[in-house]
This record gives sequence, structure tokens and C-alpha cells, in this order.
Amino acid sequence: MYDFNTFMKVNLKEWILGTINLVEHGQEWNDAWYSIYKNLGGTSENSGLKGCPMNGAKTLYLLGRIKGGKRPYLSPTLQEIWNNYSKNGAYAILALDFLSRNPDIELEYMWGQIREKIIADLQEQPAMNNAGGPTVAFKLWHLGMIETQ
Repeated sequence: MYDFNTFMKVNLKEWILGTINLVEHGQEWNDAWYSIYKNLGGTSENSGLKGCPMNGAKTLYLLGRIKGGKRPYLSPTLQEIWNNYSKNGAYAILALDFLSRNPDIELEYMWGQIREKIIADLQEQPAMNNAGGPTVAFKLWHLGMIETQ
């Protein structure tokens, strides 16, 4: 059974909603992300500051995909997300696209599909490994925290 609740050894839902709360009260995303991670008992500085999941989650928030956030649902192109938000944000958005079409897709298989889509649609070389952005999206989807509009 897959553990959707925990990410980097802390409660993902609390981490995301806590970060959003701080951001919506004026704190910068990266500072809020790390602060909530530490507050939830996170002990690894490397895990708490890892850019891949942090930027994937930030893009999901900025594009209005996380329930509980006060952001409008935006639909920029994949190229715009890649260029103007983050590569990890593009991976996370693509994860939601694949999940919306097949909620039972396995994370590892989905990552391969994301890589293929980046190569085919953007002619860019994606990361070799899923370093967290798609995993955050995958878990949030299964926790029912994604706005699908």
C-alpha cells in the first residue's frame, strides 16, 4: 500500500496547507516551506530545502491547483510553465494531467510518461530521475487536495 500522507517523513497535507497559510500571510514560499517542514518535525535540512518538490508544490499553488489556496485556476501552456515557473512545476502539472486521465497510474510509469512528453512537446531534456515534483502532485491527487476545475 502506498503512503500518500507522508513526504520527507512529515505529513504532506499539513506541510502544504501550513506553507500556503504562511504565504497568504506574506511569507516567501521557500521560507514558509522550510519553516513548516521543521515545525512538523522534519530534521533533514537537505530534505526541507530540496528544490524539486518545493518548486513543484509552489507551481501547483500558483496555478490554483491546490484546494485551500486562494489562487485562481490558471492554465498556461506547458512551454510557459517550463519557462516561467519551473521545470519541476511542469513535471507536477503533467502528473496531474496523467492522473486525470488514469487515476490508477503508477508513479514510476507516470514519470516515464512525463519525460517522454517533455521530450516530444518541448524538445527539452528532462531530469533523469523524479526528484519530487511529480511525487508531490501524485500524493496530493490521492489525498483529494487537487482542484480539477
